[in-house]
Amino acid sequence: ANSGKQLPEDNEDEAKIARIYRRFYAAFQLRDLCHEISIPSIARKYDIPRGFVQTLAQTCEGFAAGMIHFCEALDWGMMKSVLEHMSDRLKAGARADLLDLARIPFVKSRTARVFWENGMRSLRIVAEAEAKDLVRLLLLAQPKRYNIGKAEDERYQQKLLLRAEIIVEAANRLWGTHSSANS
Repeated sequence: ANSGKQLPEDNEDEAKIARIYRRFYAAFQLRDLCHEISIPSIARKYDIPRGFVQTLAQTCEGFAAGMIHFCEALDWGMMKSVLEHMSDRLKAGARADLLDLARIPFVKSRTARVFWENGMRSLRIVAEAEAKDLVRLLLLAQPKRYNIGKAEDERYQQKLLLRAEIIVEAANRLWGTHSSANS
């Protein structure tokens, strides 16, 4: 959780201020993760290695899990709910509206956002979709692809179709679990 720059820590006061600044930067990085900013973008923004951002996220997820158990033991239901929600957002790297979609394999925050913006706003809708219809959305969610040969483009389309089939199948499993839990 650094800013990428060295802070002076020649005495106790400077060390204390440096710790505060590092926590402040870490909070901004976590906020950015929960607001669907990619890890490489955060790393560039704060001038730090991507691994630092990933480690920060994993450490905070682990800490939140411990705090959730602590809240259970003390019967602090509301605090537990808040921590679970924020932990889920951090794990998914997404805002609250995308959490269900981000549980689907191969659907990270960017893909979930593309699904959401194109009308696929629930597990049920994704589960009921045709895999071939998802290929277009998966292409939209990909970073820009440069012109590639026709044969390689066809292979890529086949790969996306297989991925779309896995997504539909997983959404069906999750929707079945979700709907039976709500019954």
